[in-house]
Amino acid sequence: MPSMSVTYMSSVVLLGQCSSVLTSEAVSRLDHRYCDARPLPRQLHWHPVRQRIFYKTAVLARRANTTGVPAYLKEHLVQRVPSRQTRSAALPLLSVPRLTTDFARRSFSYAAPVIWNRLPTEVMLCDSKHSFKRHLKTFLFNCCHQTV
Repeated sequence: MPSMSVTYMSSVVLLGQCSSVLTSEAVSRLDHRYCDARPLPRQLHWHPVRQRIFYKTAVLARRANTTGVPAYLKEHLVQRVPSRQTRSAALPLLSVPRLTTDFARRSFSYAAPVIWNRLPTEVMLCDSKHSFKRHLKTFLFNCCHQTV
């Protein structure tokens, strides 16, 4: 948990270093020493580091929001109360606290609502934990491995 909040808004250098470690792991697993290593994580269906952080935070936010466990995370998530009736008012969005420093934006109380509110409706409204995780992985895989 602490490592996730630290890496939520980490520098590009740190995320690049983590990505290079994952790429070298993919090369060693597939034994492709003399080939282009960039498509290997896609072949293994691995998400980049930023998407892994997004995934873990979204799963924790859903668990805390639906079950209330762990309680210390649930108290940081506040349901958004819309001021007027719109189509998006029916969605279970979370209110994002107003913070002034980048350090404060690394906290779970800021990162979880931001990530949760970015999810598509079909992912957000999944009934079961298994269905939520499956749709979330598909969404993230399509986001980071789009073919043009």
